[in-house]
Amino acid sequence: MSCYFGTEIAQGCVGSQLNLTCKEMKVIQITALDLGDSDCSGASCCIKDDDCTTSANARHRLNAHLACDNKQRCEIGVLPEKIPCGYFGWWSTNSDYERITYNCVDNPRCKLEILDCPQP
Repeated sequence: MSCYFGTEIAQGCVGSQLNLTCKEMKVIQITALDLGDSDCSGASCCIKDDDCTTSANARHRLNAHLACDNKQRCEIGVLPEKIPCGYFGWWSTNSDYERITYNCVDNPRCKLEILDCPQP
């Protein structure tokens, strides 16, 4: 059983780097990865939820999990991905931003080290 330290969010626009970090003795556990088209009326990127916000595809999620899960910190580059838009996904566009939601949980290796300690 994991003890949750708290839910964290890292988000940024295409071309930026997302830095996910947990405190000592805690590791990252990604819970959601969303992509969106900001539709910012002239600005290159403003992060907001609208009908062009969706969960990343399976390959994108897998790459993030492999890069970050069970690590104290990691860095992920935000790349554009084709996403469905509109209430029924009638058209598609490239994403402008990425949002990763994650928890900082007890490092399972720390628990194992404690259990392996000789008892007096």
